[in-house]
Amino acid sequence: MLRMARLLLVLLLAGLAATTASAQTGLTYFITQVDASAFPEVHFTLRAVDLGNKAVEGLNPSNLAVYENGEQVSELEITPQSDGPITYLFVIDQGRASNYQTFGYNNLRLAITTLVSGGYFADGRDTVLVLGRQNVNSDQTVVLLPPTHTATDLSTWAANFNFGRGSGATKGLLGVEDGIRRIQEMTPVAGSQTAAILFITRYIEDPSATVAPTAAQNAGDAARSNYISVHVLQTDSNQIGKAALEILASASNGQYAAMRSSNYVSVVSSVYQAIAAQRAYYTVSYRSPVADSGQRQITINTPERPSEGAIGSYEITLQPPSVAFVEPVSNTTIRREAAFGADGTSMTFDTSRVRVIAEVSWPDGFARNLESAQLFANGNQEDSLQVAAGQTLLEFEWDITDIVTEGVSSVTLELRLADELGMLAQAEQPVNIEVIIPATPTPVGPRVTPSMVALGIPVLCIAGLAVIAAGGGAFYLVRRRAAATATASVAEPMGPPVTMMASDLSPAHALATLTVLEGPKGLVEEVLRITAATTTLGRNPAQADFAFYPDEESSVSRVHCSLSLEDNLFKLTDTNSSAGTRLNGRKIQPGAPVILADGDEIVLGDLARRGVKLRFNLATEESRGPYSGTADDRTHLMGDFPGQGS
Repeated sequence: MLRMARLLLVLLLAGLAATTASAQTGLTYFITQVDASAFPEVHFTLRAVDLGNKAVEGLNPSNLAVYENGEQVSELEITPQSDGPITYLFVIDQGRASNYQTFGYNNLRLAITTLVSGGYFADGRDTVLVLGRQNVNSDQTVVLLPPTHTATDLSTWAANFNFGRGSGATKGLLGVEDGIRRIQEMTPVAGSQTAAILFITRYIEDPSATVAPTAAQNAGDAARSNYISVHVLQTDSNQIGKAALEILASASNGQYAAMRSSNYVSVVSSVYQAIAAQRAYYTVSYRSPVADSGQRQITINTPERPSEGAIGSYEITLQPPSVAFVEPVSNTTIRREAAFGADGTSMTFDTSRVRVIAEVSWPDGFARNLESAQLFANGNQEDSLQVAAGQTLLEFEWDITDIVTEGVSSVTLELRLADELGMLAQAEQPVNIEVIIPATPTPVGPRVTPSMVALGIPVLCIAGLAVIAAGGGAFYLVRRRAAATATASVAEPMGPPVTMMASDLSPAHALATLTVLEGPKGLVEEVLRITAATTTLGRNPAQADFAFYPDEESSVSRVHCSLSLEDNLFKLTDTNSSAGTRLNGRKIQPGAPVILADGDEIVLGDLARRGVKLRFNLATEESRGPYSGTADDRTHLMGDFPGQGS
């Protein structure tokens, strides 16, 4: 039974020890200087103390959690700092029994200024002030040195102060309590920075020795509740009333030190060093995950408001992001022109993808990252972006290859965005897609190639001689001379005129060439020679030097454009055509000549509606041909069907 009782006692004591040890691990946190000006980035200053009011080091994201309005934040960044400010407040008891002359005035001055000479005071960052408890006409606390951040102010004051004693007894502990209140006034958030009271006394004169311990306990508790440590420096060699002074220091988590003329430097140095070691604090940064407007609370390691320490807070008003289309503009029409392939049946379109550009803005002034950005067309998702941090200009790609119905279709484009807080933005815009499909091409006969022409010439000559010898009919060539005043007439034409091909041209001296890239099937890839200073192109063979699609429906005008040679430069002029003329894809102004360069591409009218695409080249020695002395002035019909020349 005795053994069992002993075992239970051991377990009970172990449990109490474990509970005590667990309690000693508790920390108190102080959050100050919350800055949300760069929201959603939030910054604040954090100080942590243990149960002994000692600043805690070694905090990091693995042992510290931050909550905002009860929601734990991520991407926490904790940076340790070691230059926290300290407030040093001296309380010098100058009662009737103080008699510092025995200890030595210079010794007392040196004990105080060791704070500076020992390097414990951070000039410009720390604060020091001196209070005195005096009883001359009455017992009161007076300011001997107002608060200062300058070390030399303390040294100068100490060198000139006489440390004289009063005429009556003092309540030294009330001087300590006045010091606590003064620190409270100087530190808006108690515990957010290190604060220490250095109480210099011979012994407590009032209250009596029987009451003093209780009064000291109360003063110490008041200091501890405000996270102020009281360090007692006793000058009495006999340590009279030591018990009350030790209680005062212990209750406030401070130190008691008995100073003697032989050891006071080392004693005060140890105290100052212990205080100066409490400079540790942290700067903390995170990105807020909360989308609510209003007041926000920041807590450490718990979503609830703690009973001790200081929480952080800030207020903010948020609005959803805004998104607007930049390109294409509202109600714009995007043209999709088809062209038949070489087989005459397959079609290709000139436009298959459209670039959509949007811009994001933040009405509340707080730019945030985008978690998603999507483009929809008539409710169908077309593209989704991975948006970089800080990116505000968004570029989507809209695939329109499935829009092939001829005519104009209306499409509603929609943008849907979500920022990192889950706040949504949406914008809609109508656009039109015009699909242009040309008429089915008419099959054409075999193409006449230069080799066929070369082979046909002797055959035709022989056939012609045979016909003449036999007394057959005659063929009349239809020609028009631009400068001639007489017109040759044909008495009786033998049949409809044929389409003139590039191989039909006389070998006049070429100034430049036009290669047919798209147009009448029989002329694609043919090279047309320009032999006159001014050459007109169009559809009417009676008005144009080169006529395309004569007597057919076409987007080429009767007289569409002209090429002229001026000062050794060829110029292209649109002659008020209905469907326009394009040079290298850009529409030129009617009546305004533009200079041509070798390799330029010219489009007459609309390729989807029987337009013509030509490539202009300056003549080379090979393409010039033999010079005949006169320019070819025939009108050339460029079409798949017979036309009428003039």
